[in-house]
Amino acid sequence: SYRFYPANFEVIDWLGSYFIGMQ
Repeated sequence: SYRFYPANFEVIDWLGSYFIGMQ
């Protein structure tokens, strides 16, 4: 998954990669 910023939660990391997939 992608990480533009320090993510403490796995969910944040998952959402990050999900948004990238949408775009």
